[in-house]
Amino acid sequence: MRNIIFVAKTTGLECLEFHLRTFENNENFIVVMEPNKDEIKGYLNERSMQFIDIDNFSIDLLRGHCFDWLLNLWGGHIFKQDMLNMVKNSLNIHPSYLPYGRGRDPVVWAIRNHHPAGVTLHKINEKVDEGGNLVPRTKII
Repeated sequence: MRNIIFVAKTTGLECLEFHLRTFENNENFIVVMEPNKDEIKGYLNERSMQFIDIDNFSIDLLRGHCFDWLLNLWGGHIFKQDMLNMVKNSLNIHPSYLPYGRGRDPVVWAIRNHHPAGVTLHKINEKVDEGGNLVPRTKII
């Protein structure tokens, strides 16, 4: 499998570690984002794994490529249709119980607005946090 993986935060790094252990033979194009960019880069450098910093990323780097999966591991990148056209499947791990808590700081909004909290795995589309659910959502609170 060929994957493009966007990763941010410590939780995203933990998801990436799991992915790399579980799918050792996959070909991965990894894009590293803030927050915790230095921690993620350190992990990848220790393992001599190639990656690109989001500051140097451009869709032009991917022209002519097709990926089996686009994984957004706790990152805040907004994906445009030209990128989504390059992938067969996509998965966003979003730290809220959608449709509550779209966008940034979903936990804060859940607490402030007394909304349910949880995590949603969903397909990525051009709208922020509106893709179809891939698995039943888990409501924590």
